[in-house]
Amino acid sequence: MDRDQSKRVLKRSCHRFLRASVMVVCSGLLLSVGLLHATERIIEVTDVAWTDGVRDHQYLQQYDESAPCQPLYFWMRIQGKQRALERLRAEGKLPIRHKWFKLVGEYKNWEENPELKTAVNLSIGREAQLSKLELELENRAFFDWRTWSMKENVRPGWWRVVLVYADDEPVQCGENNEDCEWDIEIR
Repeated sequence: MDRDQSKRVLKRSCHRFLRASVMVVCSGLLLSVGLLHATERIIEVTDVAWTDGVRDHQYLQQYDESAPCQPLYFWMRIQGKQRALERLRAEGKLPIRHKWFKLVGEYKNWEENPELKTAVNLSIGREAQLSKLELELENRAFFDWRTWSMKENVRPGWWRVVLVYADDEPVQCGENNEDCEWDIEIR
């Protein structure tokens, strides 16, 4: 799937979820993520995909509205500058994590499933990866990081991933600074 197709799928998915009254914020095709200050953008989530796997830091088959009941990955691309990395470190916000939730009941009650490990640390915050980010910052003056998490045993129903900091505070997206969260139905 090329980048334009990916953007159309993301936009279509976001509009579908908004119609379903699910709290997803889509600002055009780019989800801008703000750290701590509503008016100041420090990092951006530039692309996301629900997928069946990842190879060479790129997602494989992309799912837009639903996915089969098999291992599921949530892949994202995050960009930022040196200041972003410095603030994340200084304010104890690393590692950034994906928190997985499953719909419980018929009324969009999202609850963590205590039987599952619900928070997955992303590579962007692991100490071993920070030196790679710093090298990328030296060479290009920004980092362009592809990262993902996965659930091996997903059950049918609706699932949500929320992007959070190490302290469980949700990362904010879009012009209205709403929680960064994405939903998919497993069939």
